[in-house]
Amino acid sequence: MLRRHVLRDLVLQRIEILRELSFKAIREGDVELALTASNLIFRLAMRNSIDLPRDIKRSFCRKCRAPLIPGLTATIRLRSKGRNVIRIVTCHLCWNIHRLEMHKSDHHS
Repeated sequence: MLRRHVLRDLVLQRIEILRELSFKAIREGDVELALTASNLIFRLAMRNSIDLPRDIKRSFCRKCRAPLIPGLTATIRLRSKGRNVIRIVTCHLCWNIHRLEMHKSDHHS
């Protein structure tokens, strides 16, 4: 039986490989392969009880799990709201809208 941290590292490596595959497939126009790879990412994380890192979670649509590439599969807009900035991401495959409120100093990340 593998130790918990070793298993986590192996799963995260596999997730990163699948993420790259998903983004490459969507750029080449193979939507089905991209969606299959992204579904595998979420299934791997769920089966191994691993919370996905924030950057991985935010790079996929929450509804259809398509990779979000600005200008290709997503539109990203920034709206100012007082001291904060709202990041609005619209998926071009399912038209799901996700809003994320951030501090003004964090909006470039």
